[in-house]
Amino acid sequence: MKKSPVRRLLHTHGDLLIVTLLCTVVFLLQALHLHEAAFSVTDEGSHAEIGRMIFEGFAPYRDFYYPHPPLLPLLIGGGLKIFGSMYPLRVIYLLLNVGGAIPLFFLLRKLTGSRFGAVAGIIMYLTFHEMMHHDSRFLGLRHLSNIFVIAFASVGIFLKKWKYRSLGETALVSLTTLLFYPAVLNIALVSLLIITREKTNRQRITLLRHYATIGSVTLVVLLLFFALVARSIDQTFLEHLGLPAMPRWNRILWIINSDPADLFLYGITTTSLLLSLAVLRGQRLLALCMLCMISLIFLPAEFWPHYTVTAVLAFAAGTALLPALFRKVLRVQTMIIPQIITVMIVAVHLHSSLPSLLGEWNGNRGGDYHQIVSELRKYPEPVLTYMEPIYAIDAEKKLVQYTYRATRFTATIHYAIPAEEHLRLAEKACTIFLPGWDRSTLPPDVLKHWRETYELMNDDPLILLTHNPHCS
Repeated sequence: MKKSPVRRLLHTHGDLLIVTLLCTVVFLLQALHLHEAAFSVTDEGSHAEIGRMIFEGFAPYRDFYYPHPPLLPLLIGGGLKIFGSMYPLRVIYLLLNVGGAIPLFFLLRKLTGSRFGAVAGIIMYLTFHEMMHHDSRFLGLRHLSNIFVIAFASVGIFLKKWKYRSLGETALVSLTTLLFYPAVLNIALVSLLIITREKTNRQRITLLRHYATIGSVTLVVLLLFFALVARSIDQTFLEHLGLPAMPRWNRILWIINSDPADLFLYGITTTSLLLSLAVLRGQRLLALCMLCMISLIFLPAEFWPHYTVTAVLAFAAGTALLPALFRKVLRVQTMIIPQIITVMIVAVHLHSSLPSLLGEWNGNRGGDYHQIVSELRKYPEPVLTYMEPIYAIDAEKKLVQYTYRATRFTATIHYAIPAEEHLRLAEKACTIFLPGWDRSTLPPDVLKHWRETYELMNDDPLILLTHNPHCS
């Protein structure tokens, strides 16, 4: 009996249709209230303020401190010039992050040989709580770097005969280098995986030379960046090497104490990769590369739970390997039982993560964030603020300029500002805006002096009008 066109479509592309539908639903769920979403304690505001400063004519690293490569602030600053506000940029960023699941699906299907497993991996990817909580909607380095890694892998695996392949891969690696250094190590692991998938030693050697050339060009780009941009190597690289490292065991404890939904995902996927390394002969290299990707989380001296986002490809691959792993371990010929077990695992993950995700997607994460932004719009600029500049950026206000003004953590913690410097900065300001974190890190005498000297407009967050002579 001849199948109908719909049945033929479902039979041949049903998995892609499911993934596309999932991406659409996840995008709409987040985009529906994206204009209300706010999470002020991310680094998004710092990246955005850096971007504004660059497009105002300031030189990064020379005129202000910034401990990362410059690509993300350049993108945000250019976007603010074009669109005038953060909201369109967040929509584009969200679209990239969610849309990246589609090429990732093709990669997982190609690498694991399992359509079912690839769909399961994408479900885990799209509902990874830490990623959605911290990096998916709010412009950050790590999730954007994942998009570059996915794009690089897609070119290397699916566009082998593309005449612009070398140019495209070189551009992607160079851009990744100027975005987030650790992500280059993920690209190196992907390159190793692509090389070893070749059937003959001659093909592997040819591909090794190909990627060595790309790596050499990327290194030249990085060295030129260090040579041409004053103080860039100090702030983006050397200072990170000198930071005191959090003990490795403390990092593991931090992850163990993370959200239960994330802990379940970490445990299941890492165990899957470890067992795949042991028993799935044809997938050992994939499992090993993905385990190395997870291990790289613990490499930097600094550590925060959202650093796990850089290993999201590994978590997705660990999920995608589950059906083949269960089939091997259980020694069954049919795939029904392994698929049922995989569905049960994904269901447990969704049961534990979806309530929190829906709460974030359908509400304003920042509480009264937008009311504060609206209030801040009423007052004159420049605004003196410290660790959370995103409020003033959303209010389209200029900030008082000082060396460390665009860094959320370094402004008042790593680089203590003397009390007299705070007082001098206030003389440049028309409005002083201090959320809770800022107040907790400023000298009490400074806060007392400001309260006695300037006009109090709001107490929490603290908003003061200085009425300095230059203020209109």
